[in-house]
Amino acid sequence: MDIPPVVTSTEGNDVTITAKISGPAAIKPTATWIKGKFSELKQSARIKLGVDVEKLDAFLTIKKAKIFDEGRYTLKLKAGDQEVQTSVQLNVGKQEVAMAATVN
Repeated sequence: MDIPPVVTSTEGNDVTITAKISGPAAIKPTATWIKGKFSELKQSARIKLGVDVEKLDAFLTIKKAKIFDEGRYTLKLKAGDQEVQTSVQLNVGKQEVAMAATVN
């Protein structure tokens, strides 16, 4: 699996973490994403996850990332009787607010 060690985003932006996978195309792997040590992610309006067999990618997309989304994410891939895992750190920075000043 090929995944960057750190992904950085800004609060309010969508962020996608993608892992390139390899293996026999006949065996579709299942992907499990875990935040922290125990919190398994589930598909929701904000969270999209899965495996794109055509692109050989496992992905996690978080819509409108929030500061509390920051943390370590572990991807566990299982295909047949084989299982591999890798982790990535997601950093979410505060969105800068532009301030305009008027001088009289």
